[in-house]
Amino acid sequence: MNILQYAAWSSQSESRHLDPYLQGAEAHTCIGRDHAGRSLLHFAAQRGNVRLLQYLLALPACPSVDTRDASGRPVLHYATQSKRAADAIDALLAHGADMHALDLDGQTALHCAAARNNLPAIRRLLELCDGRVVRLRDKNGMTPVDLACRHKSLEAAALLGLSCSAEQPPKCPGCSPSAQPTIRRGNMSRPSAFWECYRLFMSYWHILLAFWILYRIPTIVL
Repeated sequence: MNILQYAAWSSQSESRHLDPYLQGAEAHTCIGRDHAGRSLLHFAAQRGNVRLLQYLLALPACPSVDTRDASGRPVLHYATQSKRAADAIDALLAHGADMHALDLDGQTALHCAAARNNLPAIRRLLELCDGRVVRLRDKNGMTPVDLACRHKSLEAAALLGLSCSAEQPPKCPGCSPSAQPTIRRGNMSRPSAFWECYRLFMSYWHILLAFWILYRIPTIVL
């Protein structure tokens, strides 16, 4: 990470910190990437620095708003990592970002927000997207709800689950009828999400049982 990339990553940076470099002979650095293929736009979106995002997007040398890193993640995916995700998402969409873009793993911005338990990002994306995006599966067959459970993002899972129950959209590619969520208010009952949480519980239960057996062995021997 060079000094310009660090400045773009800092949530405290302003356009005046980068302007001397990006408006002069070194304007080409705006399209420079780090080892992971991240541009200045990716760094600014990751920290939710909306003013800096708008400044960068207005530069002639700035790459496309949908530019991707080495993993195929567009800038919008990075915006879901920020505490100011809703504002960053709005700023990117105002400049034409593709809300339904997929990375190389087949994940949408909603998948990323669910995995990080970023509730403001999830709420904003649900307001803007149609209901089908909640049921879209990545290349590993995981929906946003599945990823939320895998990463123990229980609040995100509940929020996405209620959205599934409230929406009745048309079937989406990769979603079989048997895999459709069946979630009732106050009682999340999605098969794959349930079994994922059950598996995690049973893993911890086995550990506790093993400790109990080790503790009781001396008593049984005696």
